[in-house]
Parts: sequence; structure tokens; C-alpha cells
Amino acid sequence: MNSIRARLLLWLLSTLALAGAIGAKIQELYPRAQVAIEIEKLARAYPADPQYPKNLVLCLRRSGDEAAAERWQRRADSLVSVLEQAGIRPR
Repeated sequence: MNSIRARLLLWLLSTLALAGAIGAKIQELYPRAQVAIEIEKLARAYPADPQYPKNLVLCLRRSGDEAAAERWQRRADSLVSVLEQAGIRPR
């Protein structure tokens, strides 16, 4: 039984290490600033859809741009409010 637990623990640690390496490579290939630019393009292309401003807020906060995140948060909240008043449940 201890052998199974040891193998499971080793597998878990290996999996976590691999996930960390993949995450680091993704951040290297796609810096947050570039991701934010692409999400902002979507937010501007689809101004009535609150999912893009919401996603942009997360990205901007992670990159440390709190002022821009707050501006987009207000926009997202405004869109959600308008949709709810119209009887539409936003995603």
C-alpha cells in the first residue's frame, strides 16, 4: 500500500512540475501585455459582450495595471447592468 502511495505522490509531483513548466513557457511565448492587447481588441470589436472586458480586467490585474483594470471593470459592470435590466442573463 505504501508503494502505491509513493508512486501516486511521485506522479502528482511530476505532474505539478510539468504544469509549472508549461505555464512558464506559455507566459514566455505569450506575455501578459500581448494577451491584454488581444483581449482589448475583442472587447472593442464586441462592445455589447461583457465577457471580454471581464477577461481583460483579470489580465490587466495580473500584469499590474490596476488603473486600466478599474476602467475596464466599470465598463464590464455597466454592460452587465444594462443586460440584466433588459432581462438578459450575461455569461
